[in-house]
Amino acid sequence: ATTTTPANTPTTPTGTGTVTVVPLADVVTTISLPSTATAGQTVVATVTFANLGTSTAANVTGTVVIGTSGGSVTSTSYTFTQLAPNETQTRTITFTVPVSNVTGTSAITATTADLNLANNTATATMSVTDQASLTISKVAGSTTVYAGTATTSFVIVVANAGPSAAANVTVTDVLPVGVNY
Repeated sequence: ATTTTPANTPTTPTGTGTVTVVPLADVVTTISLPSTATAGQTVVATVTFANLGTSTAANVTGTVVIGTSGGSVTSTSYTFTQLAPNETQTRTITFTVPVSNVTGTSAITATTADLNLANNTATATMSVTDQASLTISKVAGSTTVYAGTATTSFVIVVANAGPSAAANVTVTDVLPVGVNY
């Protein structure tokens, strides 16, 4: 018996192959601070860590450093076993405002491949307003002075309860009526 296959009959190729699917995340962080604050005031920074990718991000670490040009005010890190796609974790950090401007930086890393490394760090700044709290007191050396026969002294004390340094402070003392020096 003989068989024939028409010349225009398509054939289907067959075979096997391996496709490797690589998990892909996009971890991202944001940080926000008040735009201005007064030295000595208590404020809150808000930090978010999220995964905008299509795969779960594994072994996620977020770090936050809040500081001034003179050093760190506070720093902390957070560890998440994983962040699912579209999951966001929010953290707040409360701190006392120092006497100079503040910069906050957050960063995030994961062991899962990251689609966009450009959004793995964020920065926020806060301007700080100085605040001095001055008090002045004047105490006479004697409580009783007889006209023309005695002298007394006065002690003037100026104090600054801060938290900022007081600049260009001038004290003018007016003697009581009838007192000369």
